Amino acid sequence: SIVAFRLPGGPAADDANRALLARVNGDGRVHLSSTLIGGAVTLRLCIIVHRTHRDRVAEAVDAIRREVAERAD
Repeated sequence: SIVAFRLPGGPAADDANRALLARVNGDGRVHLSSTLIGGAVTLRLCIIVHRTHRDRVAEAVDAIRREVAERAD
């Protein structure tokens, strides 16, 4: 129920991952958490409620993709 991921770029991407976390969480629709894995900032999407519907997970993935795309532009 937990998916860990991060933007590529090695240690230099830690700030970008922190910024992505803040932007996604700032919207208020999705809440991601973070951790350090091997010293690298890693984001986590955790589905806690077993009755979570697929459309809610898709909404979270869309929010992450949207924020990544907006940052890339």
